[in-house]
Amino acid sequence: MNKLVNILYFLWVFLMLQADLKVTVNPYIDWFFTFVLFVPVIMFNIKKLKISFKKYYIILLPSNLLIISMLLSSFNSSIQINNIFQSIKLILLFFVIFPILNLDDNYEKISFDAFILSSIVNFGLIIVGKLFLKSVAWEAAYLRYGTIFNMPGSLYKPGIFILPYVLYIILNKFSVNYLILLITACGLIFFDGSRSGFIGLIFATLYIIMIYLSENVKFRSINIKKLNYYIILNTIFIILLIAIINENLIPGLDRIDMFLNKIYNYGLISGTIHSDPVRYQMIQKAINHITSSPIIGNGFGVTNVKGTVIHNTYLQSWADMGILGFISLILLYFSWLLILPKVINKIRYIKDFRYRGLIYNSIFSLFLYDLLGLFHPMSVEPSEWITFFVPYTIFINYYWKEIYDKSSKSINICDSSSI
Repeated sequence: MNKLVNILYFLWVFLMLQADLKVTVNPYIDWFFTFVLFVPVIMFNIKKLKISFKKYYIILLPSNLLIISMLLSSFNSSIQINNIFQSIKLILLFFVIFPILNLDDNYEKISFDAFILSSIVNFGLIIVGKLFLKSVAWEAAYLRYGTIFNMPGSLYKPGIFILPYVLYIILNKFSVNYLILLITACGLIFFDGSRSGFIGLIFATLYIIMIYLSENVKFRSINIKKLNYYIILNTIFIILLIAIINENLIPGLDRIDMFLNKIYNYGLISGTIHSDPVRYQMIQKAINHITSSPIIGNGFGVTNVKGTVIHNTYLQSWADMGILGFISLILLYFSWLLILPKVINKIRYIKDFRYRGLIYNSIFSLFLYDLLGLFHPMSVEPSEWITFFVPYTIFINYYWKEIYDKSSKSINICDSSSI
């Protein structure tokens, strides 16, 4: 029975990572899969939920406040029924789905395996689509590719959210398998063409180099040759990938180049506006809505430009759900930083470098999720929250059993060579 539940859980996480099935199949597909696959997992673990609530007390208050703010904003909204419906989704996300993810260490390993498979599958679909079967992957926007699972803007996510882990493993112990994973992760970023993906790629590489230096300087065992090998390997890999794909297939770099040229020619503010006028209109609309109703907001999803919700989670939360929504979202997104110093001080003592890499990856993923909030809208769908829930689960479980829980015997219980 337990094995079947694990399989159902794995399938659910994998399908939640296919964010654009909502577009290619049905807008409610997330909740259909949740009902079919996740409800049995809930029923199997129902007696353990009290333990899980105790473990994630840090975000219990902000998640409650976020739900309350969404309900309050419905009183000032022209679409009250929709606001109540979206509030119910949030309740299910934070009080049913998320607690289950925190129940068992085994679930975090299963979740991350689903991330890895998602990266491989989406990259495979891109290759198949480019070679002969365009119905599974195609050029969805100018020089930007998508699959039946993830369109541009989502395609890079299965890659970027495993990239630090893959880089860390390669740095510690080179493996052909992880080199293949590196190719799939970077390939998704390149084919997506998202500026967010390229920014994440740069940050991930610098982050892992910083981690490596920090670890080895601390133990006075830094291996310069190994570090140089790592940097050279990644540089050669990226150059070769660019050469193979052709520069015309890397729109993300072109867009970044255009953005920098606009800033150079027009200055910081005017250049930013010229490089993305639609996003500027979104910001203006959000500010107008915040000014008109700063306390209670205007109702979730109301702040949009030509039917497109504004691409800034933080401004959207204030414009749609008022000051309480904004504050609760900030607390929700950033409360984990309160315990980060304690976690950082302990990670380097984990013996198994694979598990160590997993914790480092979760920290990067949480930072990245918070950063992406500046460029993407807020959603109440499981597929949009899974990239926050899984890293948070890995992070908080480590904190709970090694730092908060004083009954832990030793750091060695964190060894997890199976990852």
